[in-house]
Amino acid sequence: MEILLAKSLGYCLGVRRAMNLAFTALRRGSGPVYSVGPLIHNQAAFDLLEKKGMSPYEEGMDLPEGAVVIIRAHGLPPEKELALRKTGARVVDATCPKVKALQRLVEREADNGRQVLIWGQGKHPEVEGLLGYAKGHGVAFSEPGELGRLPNYGKVLLVAQTTQDQDGWEVMKERARERYAKGDFIAIPTICEATISRQREAKALSKEADAVVVVGGKDSGNTKRLLSIASMGGKKAIAVEDPGELPPGFLDGCGRVGLIAGASSPNWQIRMVAQALSASGRDLERGPGAYLSRFFRALVLSNIYVGLGCGVFGWAMAKAMGFTLPGILFCLFAYFSLANHLLHGFADRASSRFNDPDRAAFLFKYGKPLVLLGVMCALLAQTAAWAAGWKCLACLLLFSALSLGLALSFPKFGGSGLAGWRKSVARLGELSFNKTTKVSLGWALLLTVIPWLHEPPLAARDKASLISFTAAGIAIFLQLFSRNFLMDMLDAMGDRVFERETPASFLGHRKARRFLVGLLALWALCLALFFSLGALNQMALLLIVSGPVYNGLVLRRLSGRGVLGGFGFDLLVDGQFFLSGLLALLWGLFVGWA
Repeated sequence: MEILLAKSLGYCLGVRRAMNLAFTALRRGSGPVYSVGPLIHNQAAFDLLEKKGMSPYEEGMDLPEGAVVIIRAHGLPPEKELALRKTGARVVDATCPKVKALQRLVEREADNGRQVLIWGQGKHPEVEGLLGYAKGHGVAFSEPGELGRLPNYGKVLLVAQTTQDQDGWEVMKERARERYAKGDFIAIPTICEATISRQREAKALSKEADAVVVVGGKDSGNTKRLLSIASMGGKKAIAVEDPGELPPGFLDGCGRVGLIAGASSPNWQIRMVAQALSASGRDLERGPGAYLSRFFRALVLSNIYVGLGCGVFGWAMAKAMGFTLPGILFCLFAYFSLANHLLHGFADRASSRFNDPDRAAFLFKYGKPLVLLGVMCALLAQTAAWAAGWKCLACLLLFSALSLGLALSFPKFGGSGLAGWRKSVARLGELSFNKTTKVSLGWALLLTVIPWLHEPPLAARDKASLISFTAAGIAIFLQLFSRNFLMDMLDAMGDRVFERETPASFLGHRKARRFLVGLLALWALCLALFFSLGALNQMALLLIVSGPVYNGLVLRRLSGRGVLGGFGFDLLVDGQFFLSGLLALLWGLFVGWA
């Protein structure tokens, strides 16, 4: 079964901004955090915020000192916002910028004497807010027939709720133009572009697919409209918030299933449904290709794949430094990598439920044997280090101790008493010591320091050799950082469920993409410089081609149509380690190491 993903998935700009403001307020912990009504129309996302400490705000309630109140993405009428600010609480306005612009338009035209007609749901919070800005000169309607019952206004402005149907807008505009043809009538299109593009994609998917699944909150107007559009072609269509809502037999006879989501649906919710659909299709598949796919899925989700990849990559880098990695160190790297990924992954499996539900389900199902495997691999890594010499064992014990500290957060320097520049320095420090950087630096040291300490020596311990090992450490750090940054970019698309800020989430998707392109260019430049200085041998030429180019292609894939992660993405990203080993092997066979 093929799953067709819409191009526009995840939060729209306004919803993402509101959620980020909420997560930031909760993360700072300067006081209790409240939301005026559901922050967005997605119950699963709002439930998550409540679990992290957000409470609903009721009008007139007594707020404790230091309280933070967040205005929902749909906005508030001006009189309610004013009353809220008079409470003395710190008010965070999370109104969608598109809605805010529409509020200003309505207020301006109402002040100019126009009657504002708002096409939308009368009781929707966005429409209630717009009516407030119209200052008594606004009226909401939802059906064309309601226009005939309205008074004969002289000056009229027609606008639409930002999540309305684009085709319906054209109908309403013509009806209103006919109704007020004798007066001063203007109609300004105010439906959000994100809404329009999703509706367009829903139409396209309904033609391509045998069935369409819409992911979104039951109270979300744009989700309901997407479902209506997807159903127009006579295809099976259903809206769900959770994979468990998919009825048995819904996918029977479907070769292609379209997946689209409302603008308030988080990526982790979409991933849950997408990976449930993939699992359903996988269970129905038979043949060599299906069994091979299941085999690689088990390798990836059990972390055996990345563990072996670390050993292969260490071997390739040893060749670039001019010596052959002993089998005992290959095992050490593979065992240590597997142990760390298994044990850290198991400890973080609750968050994985949001960012990688397929892996989380695998970890919950096989938790005990995987933890046992992780402990065994840790002991085997220590045994391999002991066989390589007491210095290697001491070094690995130190790395193991440091690895345990990865879950620890960098000390927070929040609080209202700090100056802005101190907060910026603190945030920069937290980012600098983030898991992305620490893991990359740790592996760079592991793959270079332990071979340097090996007894008997693997290379002459002189100045030239030290330069070679240092160059290799820098190259390894850049490759691992690029790899981890790609993973973080995918997690950042998971809408900050981890609540740990990474360089990718800090920069945002567009800036993160540009940053990674620059990093890949720097990486290639460093490798070329190391080769020209003789710090690395000719095999570094292959690394120049394979490393940055490969990650650049993965970045292009990540920027393409609807990437939701899963074992396939991990298989692709970590394939770079095996590619390095393969190229090193081919170089040795056909060129030699001299």
